[in-house]
Order: sequence, then C-alpha cells, then structure tokens
Amino acid sequence: MPNTSIGQYRFKGAGTCVTSVASSKSYKPISMTGDTTSADNTSFQDVRINTTSPLARDEDYYLRVKIPQDMNYNLTFNIKLTKQEQQGGSEEFQFLKQITIPRGGGSANAYTVVLYETASGVVKSAIPKTYQAGVQNVKDDIYYDAATKKYYLGNGNTTYTQTEKYNDIVLTASWVHEAGQYFGYAEMVFRPVEDNFSEITIEMVRTAEDYNIQGVSDSGSTIYGRYVPLDDFDYTLYSLSNLVTEMRPNNSLDRVGVWSHPGLLMAVNGEEIRVGKSGLWEVDGILPIKSLGIVAVDYKDNFSIDYSYSE
Repeated sequence: MPNTSIGQYRFKGAGTCVTSVASSKSYKPISMTGDTTSADNTSFQDVRINTTSPLARDEDYYLRVKIPQDMNYNLTFNIKLTKQEQQGGSEEFQFLKQITIPRGGGSANAYTVVLYETASGVVKSAIPKTYQAGVQNVKDDIYYDAATKKYYLGNGNTTYTQTEKYNDIVLTASWVHEAGQYFGYAEMVFRPVEDNFSEITIEMVRTAEDYNIQGVSDSGSTIYGRYVPLDDFDYTLYSLSNLVTEMRPNNSLDRVGVWSHPGLLMAVNGEEIRVGKSGLWEVDGILPIKSLGIVAVDYKDNFSIDYSYSE
C-alpha cells in the first residue's frame, strides 16, 4: 500500500506569493485598415503594456487593469499577449479575455436631431426647440412638446401647427471624447503558451463610429477613433510563485484544500480559479496538482492550504 503524506501550508507574508513584473505602458498604433504590421498617419491608438523581459512560457501571471469610463460610449476590449512584429511578418498573439467597460456619462453629449418638412415643402434638419404655448416662435422652426411627445412647426407668431412629416434620431457628439470620473476594473490570471511574449495589448473592439471620430492629443497631433487616455490607465502585473514546489518539490499533489476569503484568485495548473462563497476550494484526486499560484499580496489575502499526496 502506498504511504500517504499530509501537510498544511500557511501564507508567509508579502513577497512570498507574487512578484511585480517590470513593465511600462504606451500607445500601440493600429492602422485603420486593420494591419498590425505597419502604422500610418491615420492609425488608431490601443494601450500596450511593455514588459522589460519576455514573459516566461508555462509560468503563471496576474493582471489587473483600471480603465476610465468614456462619457459617451461603452468600451469593449480584447486583452491579448502579443509579440513584437518582425519586419514583414504578421503579429502573433494569445487571447486572454474580453471585457466591457460601461459608459460613465448620461445624455449630456446626446442630441435629438429632426429631419422635417416645412409648410412650404422645404426639407430641413435641426435640433428641436422647446414648445411653449402662447410664446412668440420662429416660422418653420421645429418645436417639441415633451408632455404630449409631439412636434410642431412655428407659424412666426404665438401659434403652432402640429406636423407628422418628420424623422427623429438621437446622435452623440462623437468629437467630444472625455473620460469619466469613474473606472472599470478587470483582473485575470494567465499562462503564456509560447516564449517571447513581451506585450499585453488592450485592444479596443472598433465600431463604425471610430472611423468618423477625430481628436487632438496633448502634443497637438490628430487622434482617430476612440481611445483610452494613457495617463488615466493603470495596471498591476505580477508573476505568481508555484507553491507546490514548497509543499512537494519536483512533484505534484493529489488533494488540495484552500481556505481563504471568497473570491480569492488562484492559478491551478494554469487555470483561473476562485475560492467560493464557503471560503473553501478543494480538489480530491481528480487530477494531479502540479502548480498552484495564489494572488495574495498581503495579509488581507491570508490563506492556508491543506494537502496530501501518496509516496
């Protein structure tokens, strides 16, 4: 009969589970044609995290991003590991996760625009004025009564004529690009499947509106499409220690139980796992545990691990 060994591992404090990865942030130009191997004067700008050294294959990492909400738009991003493109080559990437940051504004930059026909048959477009009964108006201007949800043409005096000859639409002032005061957050653990990934690209999912949006950067250059203000973007990037090597060097565990607060993030054999509502995550002989990394920065993430293995 095989001998079964049991043990317990306890959190040993800051610096034992995570190590900060040296890195910086910048913009990555993406051609409006979708070509990632070259950029021109009409490029979109995506945020890029540049690591000082390439990320190690088959090691576990933790990423947390802080992205400001846009006042006008919901923002969707594909987060990828990417490699520096070689001359004439195509970009290689590993998809990590897709996230959405909801817009942070109300309707301040949204306007109702009406296409309508005047009494003389001329077609005009305008932002409707507010209907006020008995008040002097402008002939052939369009007015909207919010109480009755009806449109009226001004008669050039204090009377109005209701009209059904119109189309209305809500348009966003797309040239107003403003970050909100609130932020969206996303976190994940991942494991590179190849060598030499030295970038994490926060790739915005573009829509038709991006091709009609122009802005000016702090340096005075033209920016096309929606973008994330780099100064407002923040992130945390850690490598995770493999705690199995401390519990059973150069081997694996059969049974593991992790006790901690609900939501504690872990990488188990390279897969993202969280401690459940009970405060316990456990696996019992289903598969050998060869690696276990826990995102524990300080004693707020205190944990203990019960484990066993057969000799």
